[in-house]
Parts: sequence; C-alpha cells; structure tokens
Amino acid sequence: MRILLTGATGFIGHAVAWALLERGHSLRLVVRRPPPSDLLGPRTEVWQADLRDRRALQGCMEGMEAVVHVAGQLRGWRFRAFYDGNVRATQNLLQEVAAPLRRFVYFSSLAAQGPLHPETGRPLGPVSHYGRSKRLAEEAIRRRLPEPSWVFLRPGVVYGPGDRALLPFFRWLLRHRRLPVPARPRRLGLVYVEDLVAFTLWALEAPEAAGRTFCITGPEAPSVSEILQQIARTMGRDLHPVPLPGIALKAAGLLGALLFPLGKPAPWINPDKLREARQEEWRCVQADAWHRAAGLHPTPLEEGLRRTLAFYRQAHWL
Repeated sequence: MRILLTGATGFIGHAVAWALLERGHSLRLVVRRPPPSDLLGPRTEVWQADLRDRRALQGCMEGMEAVVHVAGQLRGWRFRAFYDGNVRATQNLLQEVAAPLRRFVYFSSLAAQGPLHPETGRPLGPVSHYGRSKRLAEEAIRRRLPEPSWVFLRPGVVYGPGDRALLPFFRWLLRHRRLPVPARPRRLGLVYVEDLVAFTLWALEAPEAAGRTFCITGPEAPSVSEILQQIARTMGRDLHPVPLPGIALKAAGLLGALLFPLGKPAPWINPDKLREARQEEWRCVQADAWHRAAGLHPTPLEEGLRRTLAFYRQAHWL
C-alpha cells in the first residue's frame, strides 16, 4: 500500500514508519526536517514541508492510498499554537484528498476524551488546549471524509525504547533516592510503544476498524507514585517518594511561565500541561476494547520498563 505518513521524525512516528516498511508498504514521509537515515530507502519518499503551510502540501496526496497522521502540536502557550499545529495542519492534509482513501488513521490523544470523573467514571471531556485541539481535528476529519475510511486512535502516555519523556526519571534515580510525587493519587493510562504500533497496523488494514475511535492504554492504570516505584525496582534502586501538594504544581506552572517567555517554545512544565496534571483519573472507559478487537496482548508495565531501560543503556543514554 502507498501510505502518506506524518511525524516520522518523532518517537512514535519513527516506530510506526519502521513497522510499515517491514510490512512491505511504500511511504511518503511528510516532515519538517530530514528524517533519520534508517528510514531512507527505495520504498521511501521524503516530502519536506510544514503541515501548517497549505501551499507546501499541494500535491502531497497524489498517488496515496492511505494516510497515517501521527504529527501533532504537543506543547504551547496559547490555544492558537495547538489549533494551528493540530487542527489547521489536519485540515490542510484533508484539502489535498482528491481520490477516495482506503484508510485515514489519525493519532489523536486520550486528552481528547479527557479524564474520568473520580466518582462516576464518565469522561469529563477535554480539559486542556491540547485536548480540545485534538477533538476539533477529529471533527474536521469526520466532516471531510466518509465514515468507512477513518480511524481515530486515542493513546494515553506512550513509552518504550526511543522515548525521552521517561529518561529524566531514570537518570534522577541513578543518583538520588528521593523524588517529588503528587500527594493525591493521579492514575495514568500508559501504553507500550510496540503495542501501539501493532494496533496501528491492524487499524490500517482491518475492515472492522473503519469509522471507530479507540482509546488505547495498557491493562494497568498505576498512579504516578507507582510508576516511579516500578522504574526504581527495574533499576534495582530504592525510591523514597516526597509528597508534593497541589499548590506546588501551580507554582511550577508560574515558574515555567516566568523562565520561558511567551516568544519561546513552551517547556514540558507549562500551564496547559498542568491543567491535565491536576486531574486524577487519566484512563480509558473500556481499557481492553482495543487489544480485544485486534487480538493483541498488551505488554505489562514491568516488562515494558525493563525493555526501555535496556534500550537506554544500549544507546548510552544512561
């Protein structure tokens, strides 16, 4: 299949690109910067463009049978940045769709569902600019494409070999035993990257995936403290959590705003991310629906962290 793929220079997109090439597909990589050399080959074409620039995308969909849209705006100070990077970028791609597609797989986010109410277990809807922009991008696809052609994936926190988001915690625990954690339990739905990639391949090809939205997290929904304790055990270290009150999270957001002016890229600790961090239940309503549909067996957190640690060491990141 001839597939247009966005986001191949990122952690998830690179893993998806590798899997698609191994499956025998031909790829057109839409990227802002040159992709890693390990993705270049006779079945790979590079289309260098910013998804926010509609003119740079003219003709990019010619000859394509499917789209896997992974790229997105993860951080920002204002809603406009998320709108441009997630909604407008998606609309620009959709404008180039002239012939019917076999499948348009969109990487949305658990943030588009929002956290669950701690008592009722019902989704609260998006609580951040990021989540709202992902929901709006989904709606744009629904309006533009017929239902049998699209699939929405809403993964939780994705981790695994190649991920740099968890790396600071591994590095910290190499040198320290105390680590601040939220005083109130905050549960996170995580998914191992290879599980997400395997599901992506299924969603791209399975007729029964058409027109469906899948929330994707692993079988566990551990608290932040439990995740860090498991990282420590994986490394053979002892962890002594230091409870962090909610007011400290707000202070961290204000500090980030002071240290990183609005004209600069937003750091990971920013007001929008803290809107999500203050929520208690980041889980799927039906956490097993996705892997049951595809016949997959999710990787337990303990095993996923063990493989992640092995990668960090092999890559000399630790």
